[in-house]
Amino acid sequence: MKITKYLSFAPALAVLATTPLMAQDERGTAEEKEPQAEELPLPTYVRAPIGAKAIITNKDKQRLGVVRDHVIDRRAGKVLFVAVGSDDKKDEPARLVPYDRFTWNDVEQRLVLPMTMAMFTALPEYDPKKLPSIPGRVTDGKPEASDVEDVTVGRDKPAGEVRNASARMNHTTLAASNLLGSEVMAVRDRFATTRGLILEPNQGTIAFVIAASDANKDDPYIIPWRAMTWQVPEKKDMPGHFALTLTKDDLAKAPTLKRADIEHLNKDRKAVEGIFGFYKLIQPIAKDKSDANG
Repeated sequence: MKITKYLSFAPALAVLATTPLMAQDERGTAEEKEPQAEELPLPTYVRAPIGAKAIITNKDKQRLGVVRDHVIDRRAGKVLFVAVGSDDKKDEPARLVPYDRFTWNDVEQRLVLPMTMAMFTALPEYDPKKLPSIPGRVTDGKPEASDVEDVTVGRDKPAGEVRNASARMNHTTLAASNLLGSEVMAVRDRFATTRGLILEPNQGTIAFVIAASDANKDDPYIIPWRAMTWQVPEKKDMPGHFALTLTKDDLAKAPTLKRADIEHLNKDRKAVEGIFGFYKLIQPIAKDKSDANG
């Protein structure tokens, strides 16, 4: 499914319509026949790349910029867009790139954007205050809205006030940068604070949230995105937070990452299964290229 169909400003990205979808993991081979579950390839887990070290180049090794942010579907944890901008010219706006336009270089552990500089600079500018929405989604019988959509109700109030109030309650997307430092709440209690996001780059999905508490700063918790829900603040200037349906007692033995090291997740299937199993979730299996395009 093309992410561009979700954009309110889809015409601005029409030039991308013929670009291939993001390449998926190609570790499977044609010779494999009905592999057993234990033979399926592990997903590739990396820290969601944000900052000066997350360099984006095209196939010709031309540097396009660095990752400044991710725009995420708050329900599925799907990365819809990447904001790419200059790392030394902070006043220059970042460009909003649909995630399925990237390929993942597993050897160099980075995203590659197969575009010329002219194509890249023609993309829409990224405004963290006006995130692209996912039109058509319905919550509690009412369509969801976002800052980039017009709200036609409440004419007795200033348009900006109505639009912002609606958006605060109905965001369909989140900026990854706004999630760092947010609270993770157990039932009735604060549990931890978000410190990082773990991405499965071939599927473009945030798989886990890294969260630390005062008691485990060195060995933070690792929580599947699907185990939590993002609670949108009801009032202006209030922070959102992640919510778990477990109590602090339930979470007493929640899985942690030793020294925040995620490398073993790419080598040890049982460790990954244990994390999902603790939260009573089924581990997702990375799809190969034929599955993705079929």
